[in-house]
Amino acid sequence: MQQINHAQHNMKQIINYIKSLFRAAPAPVVLPIAPAAVPTKEEANRKLFDDSLTFWNSQRPNDKPAPMRETYNAKNGAIYYEYADISDLPVVRNQMLQVAMIKLQFGITEEYMKQVLIPRAKEATAKGDKDTALVILADFIDRYQLAPEQETLIGICALLLIRHDENPYSYNPIIHAQKMRHAQSDYDLQAFFLSACWLLMQQKDKGLLELWRIGSEAGFLDYLEGKIPTRKN
Repeated sequence: MQQINHAQHNMKQIINYIKSLFRAAPAPVVLPIAPAAVPTKEEANRKLFDDSLTFWNSQRPNDKPAPMRETYNAKNGAIYYEYADISDLPVVRNQMLQVAMIKLQFGITEEYMKQVLIPRAKEATAKGDKDTALVILADFIDRYQLAPEQETLIGICALLLIRHDENPYSYNPIIHAQKMRHAQSDYDLQAFFLSACWLLMQQKDKGLLELWRIGSEAGFLDYLEGKIPTRKN
């Protein structure tokens, strides 16, 4: 009798076990999926430049790529890059820089050329007026000895500092104008542009900085504060 009861007990255990196998499995625990990290504006702009630079370099298989390095992050998320070797610029940028440096060194802006120098020179030539010619020459010398307006320095730096959405191998006048306006509206960026151009001039023509009385850091600060005479357009 005991053996029968024991066998029945074991059978009940087996049946219960088998029944448990057919029971509905408990609903799986669904863990919340963490949202993908959204890149910051700076991160997105940095990736844009890296990807674009890779593409631009691929389009120039026979030319040496221009190494670039990140140099300034603006408050609006824009990222600026500089050429690692300023002495080996891409052809277009180098040509634009040479023209800008001539204007800088000799005090000739495009506005001055069109509105003052050319009209007066033509008039003096037509009249055979030597006195006017001497006045123009004297004005030219005076301008050479005066420091340029800050906008002129910002323009030179805008040629050499490349924005994250800009092609370093070409020149885009629209982006150039945007960078100029950005620097003029953002005090920190303006200070960076002016300082970068001053450092460039230390390499290119330190004697000219001395002539303008802005060769030293103290002189440059005086210039930024408007204490140094500057030429006018």
